[in-house]
Amino acid sequence: MKIVYQLRRDAQRPEVITVALRVAVKSKSTLSSVYLFISNSPDGSLVPQALSSASPAPPAASQDAPEIQLTIATDLVKGKGQKFKFPIQIRQFNGAMQLPGRVEWTSKSGKSGGGKVTLTVPCVAFLPPLSDSGAPITVDALGELLADPEACPALASASIPLGGRKITDALKLVSETLSVHLLQAKNFAAMFYGRALGGQHVAVLVKASGSDAESINVDIKTPAPIFSDGLLDELKTVLA
Repeated sequence: MKIVYQLRRDAQRPEVITVALRVAVKSKSTLSSVYLFISNSPDGSLVPQALSSASPAPPAASQDAPEIQLTIATDLVKGKGQKFKFPIQIRQFNGAMQLPGRVEWTSKSGKSGGGKVTLTVPCVAFLPPLSDSGAPITVDALGELLADPEACPALASASIPLGGRKITDALKLVSETLSVHLLQAKNFAAMFYGRALGGQHVAVLVKASGSDAESINVDIKTPAPIFSDGLLDELKTVLA
């Protein structure tokens, strides 16, 4: 059995991450049911919730339960996948997290099996999608913010190869990946700003040596090292 998932965010409900799953069977057996068990995060910051789908609705889940059960597929045959989605409620700001879980299945012939799975929620999931309302801060205000040692004390920096991309394309990827607004771009330097779901500031500075530069220097400042480092690592993966 193969399970593929994507995380989707909604600008109208920034506190919710939707997990979209696709389940497919590799064996010749027809599975009568496939169940996914996902644990809540230890600190309660992320809470998976049940959601009805094309398959029979899963049982109601308590937000305080250590684990919830989701029915993600029924009558699954080889070569035909099924899709399922469920939301994860973000109760509070946090860094990247991994939610442990397991899959259990039962075949029409009466056999059963299962295995472990891990649902990874990245740091960017805690940044709401960009809105059309424009930048929430001015360049001058961002300068004052960065001068405050308590606002964004955690700095993560790296030189990231462009991989043949144009600088303008790289800046667009920075904005889309980190959900930060471009405030200013001049003299091969760009300033970005965004806010995490808890209201925490995210400031990004991107510099290049010139129009023919093969890499960019990226500085990310947030309130916590785990968040700055996590965002930088995730940006590196996208630009790789």
